[in-house]
Amino acid sequence: MAQQKHDILKEHLKKWMLANTDTYDAFEKLMNEQSDEGYQQIMFAITTVFPKYQKLIEKKIQSKDSDDISNIEDFLSEEQIGNKFLEQLNLREEEVNLPAMLSWLYFGRSFENMVERGEELLNNTHSNRFYKSLISRTIKMVIKQSKKLGLRTEQDWIDYRNLQTAIKDDAVLDWALSEENTISKNTKSKVLKKKSNDIPLDEMILLSDEEKNKLLTKINEYLQTGAIGKRIAFMIIALRQLGYLPATTTNRQLFIAIKEKFTTYIGSDKSIYQYLDDATAKQFQPEIDTLKNYFRIS
Repeated sequence: MAQQKHDILKEHLKKWMLANTDTYDAFEKLMNEQSDEGYQQIMFAITTVFPKYQKLIEKKIQSKDSDDISNIEDFLSEEQIGNKFLEQLNLREEEVNLPAMLSWLYFGRSFENMVERGEELLNNTHSNRFYKSLISRTIKMVIKQSKKLGLRTEQDWIDYRNLQTAIKDDAVLDWALSEENTISKNTKSKVLKKKSNDIPLDEMILLSDEEKNKLLTKINEYLQTGAIGKRIAFMIIALRQLGYLPATTTNRQLFIAIKEKFTTYIGSDKSIYQYLDDATAKQFQPEIDTLKNYFRIS
């Protein structure tokens, strides 16, 4: 029964995201910027739905005991937070958009962001030893819960740690080369498959060099308007319908190619992928047709 309610919540949030992508993208961007405002909204939502949670945290802080936070984990588990949030999706939207927050927790880069935020607090010279200990254990709980929910794997966190360590040590090149070495240990077929996936956007476009340059200029201008999320998906569909992109190109390939070509934030991969299936695209065909007119190369 609990799993069924969990699935209902997840599906409900997915439908909300489809209908409110601009609102979701704005919240996701807020969280990606590690904004205090975003985390304050999350804390407000939790303490409003679960007043006991705030008291539990305050008691933990006052007790100066950071060695065990299992009572906090038990509380969140026993209270079935997903189900109770589902009952209050319209919670004081002037202060927090609860559907956007929950969608981010399910589909966004939520766990990584929370870990990064915790690490920032750990590096804050104003944080005392107790708070650093409490934050450290909270980070551990976040990682544990992400795996328990099946939203992240052990390997996901190993890959995350390796990349963050490389960035901190100014050793991204070593990290990149180590990734290549790992690939080289696999079979030749796997290596070829990996290389075939990494196609630059320039090579994907099925136009002459002159026409290709015109199209890339238009895409860049479109991105400069702040287009992200579903608007990127509509652009991809328009380019496909115009015959400018090969039908065999995967959504992931396009997402990576656009990001690498223009080095700009275009939304999360999930906020784009969900609009690229045929059934969803039919709902927005008028908007896609408008983009086809814009991107059409005479």
